Amino acid sequence: MDDGKGNRWRILVELTWDVTEDDLREQYYGDTEADFGNRALRRVRGALDDAIGKGKFDGYHITARPKRVLDF
Repeated sequence: MDDGKGNRWRILVELTWDVTEDDLREQYYGDTEADFGNRALRRVRGALDDAIGKGKFDGYHITARPKRVLDF
């Protein structure tokens, strides 16, 4: 497999980050928790790209939209 296709591995990684007051500020009437989570994701997306390291991995895939995490 010279081109590496078909020989790709994956691991599921869960990341957590703090949501700021700006992320939680209603911007549009009817904003939901998903809207707040999406705003927070946009804010940290650059750091996520940097953490993954361009050129080291083919990319990353978000398999679910951000949601609240309950830590115990």
